Order: sequence, then C-alpha cells, then structure tokens
Amino acid sequence: MSASRVLFEHPDVRAMAVDRVIATAWRRAPRVDVIEALEAHVKTFHDEHADGAVLVILPAREAPDEAARRALQAFLERMAPSLLGAAVVLALGGVKGAILRGVAAGVVAAMRLPLPIKLMGSTRDAAAYAVEVLGRSSRPPLVADIEKMLRDAEAP
Repeated sequence: MSASRVLFEHPDVRAMAVDRVIATAWRRAPRVDVIEALEAHVKTFHDEHADGAVLVILPAREAPDEAARRALQAFLERMAPSLLGAAVVLALGGVKGAILRGVAAGVVAAMRLPLPIKLMGSTRDAAAYAVEVLGRSSRPPLVADIEKMLRDAEAP
C-alpha cells in the first residue's frame, strides 16, 4: 500500500500524489493566480518524476474563463515532458455524461497538447488508466491506492 501526500492545498484546488500519479481536484473554476501557485508547488514532483508520471484532473463544475484556460494550457504544456498521459474525470452518467465528455473531448483536442488525455466517467477508470500507462514503463501503484488518493483529493 502506497501512501499519498498533499502537494498543494488551496480553497480552490487540492493537489495530491501517490507514487508517480498526481491529481488535481478543483473545487472552484480555475483562476490564473491559483494555477500559477499550483504550478510552483507541483514543480518539484515533476522534477522528481521526469521519467514519467500520470496526471488525473478532477474538474470543478464551472468552466474557467479564457485567461484561466490559456494559463491551464500553458501549465500543461510545461508539464508535458514529464507526463506519460492524463485523465480528466467527468463523473456524470447516462446521456448527459456522454454529451459532456463529447464536448470536453473537442475542447481537449483543440488544445493540441503533446500528451494523450483521456476523458473518464469515474475515478476507478482514471486509476486503471494511470496503472495501465505507468505499467508500460515500470511497476505502477495499485489501482486501490490511486482511488483512495483521488477520494482524499476530493474530500472537503
């Protein structure tokens, strides 16, 4: 069992990591100042895992404004060399969830980021994806450990 650790704590977002998996759980729509603070705090994690990590994003319900979207894109582009992949969890079921994931897929594709990004319907799917991606290069953490970290990241 791998222990998770908090990398950054802010009223708008919590970043946590377990092994080579990092998660950002957004409580509010991202803002430029918060993105900059988050990047400063997770830089060490990415420097330590330059050989490859996986990012899991648990987005807020509200969309970021244009300036924040540009800041997020720039942040992800700077992190991309150390990322083997990313998962965005959009945990809505049924037709509504499928439509939202379809719209989000278009937004992600338009960003043209230099890493694979998968849209997931659950934290379990995101954890399994992280294990799959990391398993290609080394021994990954357990799905259960990643799921626990994701639950902890989302906790109030």
